[in-house]
Amino acid sequence: MAINKAQADRLKELIEKDYHTTPAKFARKWGDERAQILYNVFSGTNNITNNLLDKICTAYPEINRAWILTGQGEKFIDPTTAPDAEQRTRDVEIERLQEIIASQQRTIEMLTSKLTKE
Repeated sequence: MAINKAQADRLKELIEKDYHTTPAKFARKWGDERAQILYNVFSGTNNITNNLLDKICTAYPEINRAWILTGQGEKFIDPTTAPDAEQRTRDVEIERLQEIIASQQRTIEMLTSKLTKE
């Protein structure tokens, strides 16, 4: 089966230009921490599957599935639900705080481990 680069390019455009994020951060919303499937799609290793589209459209219901597949119609089902700058700012702040929390959790685990060894 031939790789559909146009679909991959449309998905990449959504992630980078509309959501202003990385594939890894985009994929976290459906629980994929590494986003390997997205990187495989962008590198041309894999096509976009129905399973991947289901995950994307469940996590981001505003995205028009048909647009990813065909390029026809609008990117967003309802243009008023497209990501806006204010929402992106909140999302970036949430991600920053989650990274701080994760770092603090690692520090706590390390210190707890040192205390139990003594």
